[in-house]
Amino acid sequence: MSDQDFLGRTRSSYDAIADEYAAWIRELKDSPWDTAVLGAFAERVAGRGPVLDAGCGEGRIAAHLAALGVDVRGIDLSPAMVANARAGHPHLRFDVGSITALPFEDERYVGVLAWYSLIHVPPAELPGVVAELVRVLQPGGCLLVAFQTDAETFRPTELRGIPVALEFHRPDVTAFATLLGEHGVDVDATTVRAPDADAGESTRQAYVLARKRT
Repeated sequence: MSDQDFLGRTRSSYDAIADEYAAWIRELKDSPWDTAVLGAFAERVAGRGPVLDAGCGEGRIAAHLAALGVDVRGIDLSPAMVANARAGHPHLRFDVGSITALPFEDERYVGVLAWYSLIHVPPAELPGVVAELVRVLQPGGCLLVAFQTDAETFRPTELRGIPVALEFHRPDVTAFATLLGEHGVDVDATTVRAPDADAGESTRQAYVLARKRT
């Protein structure tokens, strides 16, 4: 069953928590796992062409990649998150848009990043979103996806004291790799790590680095 209402719920929830989210992100220390995976992604795409941060949030990851020499731009569903990204990183480009219908031509990017942005996509909608990410990726281009895994769907009604209507889906890594394969993307590496309690994590975290077939 299709659930396109998730877009409205996700947008309004992140609009509501955008400022609190930005403050919380600034409090976090960089994870060595995140740094290593993003570094491997940057080595593959830096200097080769434009890269899309699909679901960029407040722009922290895009800024990290830019510092590594990546020509990156971001897109996010939440206007408030995009406003904070623009304010915090004025040297980069951020636009409002949905990963369900990216406003870019086919094969536009040498790399696409979905850093914890697919977690709000219901399972029935995930194949369509993956197809959209793959559509804008060049043959041979690199896809990096990070998400929570090995747990039930989490449906909080508030975050940091602010009412929200979000769903956090935790895809199975093997099933997700199969889904990528069905859309012409081969997985090069998968890492699953334990949760970091200091970062408020309660579930295992997965990183999938893949390449679109030529």
